[in-house]
Amino acid sequence: MGFFVLSVVALLFFVAMAMSVMTARGSDAAGNGLTAAFAIGFSLALWTVLAILLSMARAYGVVPGWAMACLVVFVPILAIGTCVAIGLYSESGGSIIVVPLALPLLMYLYAVWARFLAP
Repeated sequence: MGFFVLSVVALLFFVAMAMSVMTARGSDAAGNGLTAAFAIGFSLALWTVLAILLSMARAYGVVPGWAMACLVVFVPILAIGTCVAIGLYSESGGSIIVVPLALPLLMYLYAVWARFLAP
């Protein structure tokens, strides 16, 4: 039950972050900066929830020890990379929008796989 509730919370943070990122270039400089700041805040909240989901997957699933050690290193690095990509997109645009939209989604799918589908 807790994994499902946290999954819904992660989905809400992801939608809020994605909407903030997509509108980060639609205003003047102050509005764009404020929207990027909100997107980074939502991103950090999302990565915190994803870290909790991954630890729940480790506790109740069959995540190998080496994979969890890699995730302890990669989750903070990916969170920082997502925040940097949000900042870069708010400044210059381009196809870097894929990074903040794809990285949390991939990590969430790994957590679900590790919790429910892993052999």
